[in-house]
Amino acid sequence: MSKSLPKQSLIERYYQTTQDAEEALLQTICDAVLHRLQTESRAGLIFPGGRSPRRLFTRLCQLNLPWSKIWVTLSDERLVAPDDLQSNGKQVRELLLQEKAASAHFVPFVSKPFVEAIDQVEKRLVEFPWPADVVMLGMGDDAHTASLFPGQFPEMSTASNLVMEATAPSEPRNRISLTPKFLLNAERIILWVNTPTKLARYQEAKTNSNADKLPISFLFDQSETIVEAYLISSGNS
Repeated sequence: MSKSLPKQSLIERYYQTTQDAEEALLQTICDAVLHRLQTESRAGLIFPGGRSPRRLFTRLCQLNLPWSKIWVTLSDERLVAPDDLQSNGKQVRELLLQEKAASAHFVPFVSKPFVEAIDQVEKRLVEFPWPADVVMLGMGDDAHTASLFPGQFPEMSTASNLVMEATAPSEPRNRISLTPKFLLNAERIILWVNTPTKLARYQEAKTNSNADKLPISFLFDQSETIVEAYLISSGNS
């Protein structure tokens, strides 16, 4: 499937509460998946780790979607065992791949209790139905997204491969992240901004194209992929 060109690369959506934003995002995901499956046999969703998607997962798995035709993967992963409490994959398996979503196809970054080579991760991700229909990204207080951290962006921004190793400022420090090229290989990116501190960083990144300092700004310095910013003004996450 080839990507359609966006009419507008950045769309801002303001919400009073996290629940309101989640309701809108659930509808966006449903619409995107069903639209893709009108012409294709598979649809693809990419989610972040951390706290941002947890409640969304518990609601998404209850929806009546053709889950056996939906592939799911991550924006990034911590290099820990698959059953480690800090594993993003564990969170997907325990919160999303449940109930009606149990038949979805999950493409993990780490499938064994060992640190895996980049080429092994890439081989699995080739199975994913690119371009993704929805990529959901969170944002840290330092404006990092996925595992694209300040001071590490230049090398990642020029990478042509699917994933790269990254080093986080906090434990677990060893990470694997989709590269900017493949985070943008999507019909739509959802940027989840859910605290006043993150909202201020978001506003700063929109006017500062220094992605090495504010990695999230790479989303605003491109026109190939629609970015929908879900901005939650209340900070009730």
